[in-house]
Amino acid sequence: MLTIEVSKNIKKYCLKGRFLRIYRKMKMMIILHPIKKFITTFFPSLFLLVSLSVEARDSTLKHHTILETGGKLLYGVSAERGFLLSTDGGDNWEQRNRGLPKRMVYPFEQDRIKSITSLCFDPRNPERVALTTAYGLFLSEDYGDTWQTIPLADPVKSTSYFTSVALSPHSVDTILLGTSFSGAFITRNRGKSWSTVTEKMEPIYMGAGFYQDILSVSFSSELPDIVYIECGFTEKIYRIDTRSGKYSDVTELSSETALFSSGVSLSELDFDFPAEENRSADKGDEASSTEENITTTHFQKGERLKIASDKYAIYLNSKSAGSGMLEDYLDFLKSHNFNALVVDMKDDHGMLTYDSGLDLPRAIGAVREDIDLDAFIEKCRQKGIYVIGRIVVFKDRNLYFYDAGKYAVWDKKRNAPWGHRIKIEEEESTEIRYEQREFWVDPYSPFVWEYNTAIAKELQDRGIDEIQFDYIRFPSDGDLNSVEYRHGRDGMTKIEAIESFLAFVRKHIEIPISVDLYGFNAWYRMGNWIGQSITTMAKYADVICPMFYPSHFPRPFLETVPYLERARRIYKEGTERASVLAGGRSLIRPFVQAFLIGGELEFEEEKYTQYLINQLEGATDASSSGFTLWNSSNRYYMVTRSLVDYTNGRSK
Repeated sequence: MLTIEVSKNIKKYCLKGRFLRIYRKMKMMIILHPIKKFITTFFPSLFLLVSLSVEARDSTLKHHTILETGGKLLYGVSAERGFLLSTDGGDNWEQRNRGLPKRMVYPFEQDRIKSITSLCFDPRNPERVALTTAYGLFLSEDYGDTWQTIPLADPVKSTSYFTSVALSPHSVDTILLGTSFSGAFITRNRGKSWSTVTEKMEPIYMGAGFYQDILSVSFSSELPDIVYIECGFTEKIYRIDTRSGKYSDVTELSSETALFSSGVSLSELDFDFPAEENRSADKGDEASSTEENITTTHFQKGERLKIASDKYAIYLNSKSAGSGMLEDYLDFLKSHNFNALVVDMKDDHGMLTYDSGLDLPRAIGAVREDIDLDAFIEKCRQKGIYVIGRIVVFKDRNLYFYDAGKYAVWDKKRNAPWGHRIKIEEEESTEIRYEQREFWVDPYSPFVWEYNTAIAKELQDRGIDEIQFDYIRFPSDGDLNSVEYRHGRDGMTKIEAIESFLAFVRKHIEIPISVDLYGFNAWYRMGNWIGQSITTMAKYADVICPMFYPSHFPRPFLETVPYLERARRIYKEGTERASVLAGGRSLIRPFVQAFLIGGELEFEEEKYTQYLINQLEGATDASSSGFTLWNSSNRYYMVTRSLVDYTNGRSK
């Protein structure tokens, strides 16, 4: 029986509230064999979360996925070895990865393929197997001996994240594909053209082009045009006619025409996260690979989580932190039972804001000594305040211009450093000019990784409690079609670039690491757009800090929910979803919108106070491990009453 090992400390500090219930449910699905009746007859794609539990005689398959076909033929997926085949019931296993894309993650020593997110076979012909990576679909018709790439086209989006796949038992050319936020799609000609099967489905449409996460997909065994999908977070199952678009909720039905497809979404099985106490070098053939050992540091993961848990903070820029106003902010924290500060140590322009001793930042004019770091840390310690050093990573004006723009994101049309240029129209003139406001360096560049890691290590050595990486992503605005990244390896994805940076920095940083994520990137499995994959980043980061600012979600998203209630729902549901997606490996400490923008500026005090409170209630109801109030100017005018109730007595 395959089992899951989870650090006790990780469970204690990560698995809270609804997520703990979901975790327990999912763990039962994996390790308890007998509960088959409903799912095997009705939705075998779902049940394979259970039925793949067989005795793994090959030690490299421990914690990984095995898919039964009904006889001695078994298919397996291993993080280390990729796609595997056994023809003798699991006694022996053979790698079969020819034609699958290679994984490109620092330290680039492992001959691995990219992570497989789902797997299925055709039960009428088990020789036919399909699998997905986050952004690719592959088919084999010879037991995985060779793989062909299935082309993707509109309406399948280039940013879609693939979560599930099924092969039709009625046609060798028909494939069903599920995604995390784009719905489900079908091809009847092996990818030459695609059509959506969920476009008209109001129950799963969230607004602004986003759908509920689809965990599993299957075909009807008797009706070629009928398919089934299961939504991972709502646990709803739908029957869909792919020709007419008609659908029905069949979640509560106890029997239905048996489905004739077998597969599994692997994303929900990713619980083999680093538990350092179980991963020492003396474990023989169970020892972890070089790449996995990157996450093993002096501090055990569980200890880092204990240190970082339940932190309630506000953000301060370096001017506020280095001024005589610091005492006022410290008093503000204590009056609301807060216990932490997030402070700029490398700001949005790439300036180090403290008395750094690093040579290169000083040589390129990137040091501005707003903060006497030793005195600042000591003052915070005296007040019992946990200090989180914010480092803006890939938005860096100084490094952008360094060495003639060698490390800048490149504009292939102009053959010059790329920039997002804003159109400026002068009121008193007909002149139109363009102004560049963001300066991005190449996230693929090892030099950029080293530069930021050196800063993080200096802060660690000087006593900062936690390192927080912001703008740990690719640019999202401007003419992205003209962008060229000159420092990446062939086949390296944006997700792998961000993972490589975190893998590199984790080698050098022993204190807790937190990462700031776009709201949608913590709500869904995604990453092809800006490189932020919560499921990947959670392997290295101890704290995930989603920016669930309600004003930053498109208004059509949850459009029917009243605005103030929408704020509560975004934080509650978003925090719960982030907990599940992080898989128990990271704490969830969201940023809370303590500022007004756009039409919100018309809010009176009573309304904006409730707006803030609803966000806090949503986060705490979802058992977040603290939160951080964000106001870039550090004017916390929205706090008009005591927030002590929202620390739940957990502030420490």
